[in-house]
Amino acid sequence: GGDGYNISDWFEKKLKIPGSIIGGGHSVANFIIEIAQTLGCSPIILVGYDLAFGKGQERYAPGVESAQATAEADADMPIAWKDTQGNSIQTAWKWILEADWIADFAKAHPRTRIINATEGGLGIQNIVHMSFKEAQQKY
Repeated sequence: GGDGYNISDWFEKKLKIPGSIIGGGHSVANFIIEIAQTLGCSPIILVGYDLAFGKGQERYAPGVESAQATAEADADMPIAWKDTQGNSIQTAWKWILEADWIADFAKAHPRTRIINATEGGLGIQNIVHMSFKEAQQKY
């Protein structure tokens, strides 16, 4: 079952498949982490998950467009924060909530190793931060 999506309940009842509810966190990325953990993935390696605006206050990498990005732009004004190295960055409250969700999720699921292989950005408590190259070599 999916948190907020009743279609999965219908399939589970119709096909007599027992299931449990998978929460959604605060974003699609949070939901994907929960799906990966439910499927038994470990480690889960996050790449490009900086939770911060780029130098020009862009939300997405060049070439990635989103109709939702325009609507979100007014709702999530940048706020000053510190990155994993203590440098000033711009982030949004929703990204701070996403990071907190991941930190809480990692604490609640100690057998699932979550690694942030993103260079820079907001940082996430309760998970290991390392370079992607190091994560590749180790896992």
